[in-house]
Amino acid sequence: MIYVDSIDKIPDGEHYVALTNVSTSIPGDERSRTNPGHGYPAHTENSMKMVVFTDAEEMKEWVRKEKGRYHHHGFRIFLINEVNITTKIVVDMG
Repeated sequence: MIYVDSIDKIPDGEHYVALTNVSTSIPGDERSRTNPGHGYPAHTENSMKMVVFTDAEEMKEWVRKEKGRYHHHGFRIFLINEVNITTKIVVDMG
């Protein structure tokens, strides 16, 4: 299992991916509390976390544990197969 925080950590070839919801509460600054309309107010930022599994059994075990937790933020599982891309540059003088 790999908690991915950059593209270079994603393995090559076919693998399973869990995308999970992440909700981060950010408190407002002192200025917004004492002078409403100034500074930045408290807010919540939503994002996703990516967990990579190179083995189906490892993924299934993670799902069992995640579903067994009292509170989880939801997730979806994907089977990923990287696409190889070839780029061609053509210079035509005509």
